[in-house]
Amino acid sequence: MDEGLGSSIKKYLYMQVDRAALKGAEKMSVVSNRVIATTILLLIGTVVLMLLCLAAGFFLGELFGNNALGFLCAAALALIIGVVIWLLRKRLFANQMARFYTGMLLGDDKLSSMKELNLKQQFVETEIKDKEEDIALEYQMLKNMLNPLHYVGLVVDKIRDIFKGKTDEEDNYQANQF
Repeated sequence: MDEGLGSSIKKYLYMQVDRAALKGAEKMSVVSNRVIATTILLLIGTVVLMLLCLAAGFFLGELFGNNALGFLCAAALALIIGVVIWLLRKRLFANQMARFYTGMLLGDDKLSSMKELNLKQQFVETEIKDKEEDIALEYQMLKNMLNPLHYVGLVVDKIRDIFKGKTDEEDNYQANQF
């Protein structure tokens, strides 16, 4: 019977490991797909932006009568767009990434911002610390309960209390004699 139970537990643990590995592979596939697609889109976007800047530079160069001035204006426009994207990066990217990863990894797609993600992380860390303290206390209690000397000490204390009560009476009796 024990051999069957041990074998069943062993198979169960292997299945749990396989399940975790498959979930991890699925999540890594989703992340890899997102990274590859984003990289390709960024490369295409960069080429398109460069061509648009070139076109704007030539157009503005003809408009101003000076190609250098046209390219300078096109570069300034690209710089302004870059600064705006940089300033809005949390709204544009971080919050969406937080939502994506918490939805994918935790199945919790309710988080809408990095701030909420950080608050949730702090809450979970506090719960973990509390649970660690509870486990440490339970471990210590179990350790004390399983220690045979604990029970010997309890018996000795009871015997001491019994004799101490008699000794106190004897001491009181002897004190009254003098």
